[in-house]
Amino acid sequence: MKQQPGFAAAVLAGGQSKRMGTDKAFLTHQQTQRPYWQHQQALLQSLQPSRVIISANADQDFKEADIVRDTHDRVGPLGGLLACLESMHESLLLVLAVDMIAMTTTPLQTLLDGCQDRQGAVYRDDGFFQPTAAVYPLAALDQVRAFQESGKRRLQDLLQQLVEADFMKVLPLPGNQRGAFANVNAPQDLTHA
Repeated sequence: MKQQPGFAAAVLAGGQSKRMGTDKAFLTHQQTQRPYWQHQQALLQSLQPSRVIISANADQDFKEADIVRDTHDRVGPLGGLLACLESMHESLLLVLAVDMIAMTTTPLQTLLDGCQDRQGAVYRDDGFFQPTAAVYPLAALDQVRAFQESGKRRLQDLLQQLVEADFMKVLPLPGNQRGAFANVNAPQDLTHA
């Protein structure tokens, strides 16, 4: 059996939640009755990372959590990803969006199983990557930083570059796992979650 490289995990919770009208990280998960951020934190912890980070903006307060503040404002999830990569020592970083509340351990473990020390993994479905439930290698930090410093922010473009540089392995998203990748962005999404 292949030895899995050491990894950290991060809940990407620093978004502005403009379409929701309230901070999604603090909405209550229907099944666990915990705030979304705690639900996602527990899910990631069950995969046994060396640490679970909460990626947060300057206004958020996550009590008793390992918080990494987004140091790159107004660049969306790219800012959280970059700040988390800059804070870690492990070979790999598993990220999970705070609003992917239907996520389970199965697709995340499959991503981890597909990784090597210097190569992460990402799902692609219908030509689009799933960047906010993916594993990024610390080895790609310089490329991620250069991408952000160039003024770019679109994670689809970043992932294309990382795949081409062999920092990311692409996995097809199984059809029976698509629901796990749904985001809760607006109040009407809560009825489908």
